Amino acid sequence: MFTSIIIILSGTILFLVEKRSFLTGLILIIGFLGITFYTLATLSDKSNIANTLILLIVYGLIPILVVICAFLFIKNGRSMIKKEGKKLANLLSLIIGIYIYYDIS
Repeated sequence: MFTSIIIILSGTILFLVEKRSFLTGLILIIGFLGITFYTLATLSDKSNIANTLILLIVYGLIPILVVICAFLFIKNGRSMIKKEGKKLANLLSLIIGIYIYYDIS
């Protein structure tokens, strides 16, 4: 718990220094995920609702996020083709999105 709070504080300091850094966002996400999982682990000892919530996150939310990512890859690929033409570098995002949909089914 304290580690997550330290990670969030360091992420906040980095955010104040440089707002557009990828590392800052990554550090903040890791800190908030640490607090979230610590809270769920603490609550799962006391109630079955937290256990159900953990199962819902693992088995329900992650597959939905995979489908959303595939959709966003395809959308990005189409916009890249419209704006920059049909080059291999512009087709990669579209190909990855189609492959994810193909792999799921």
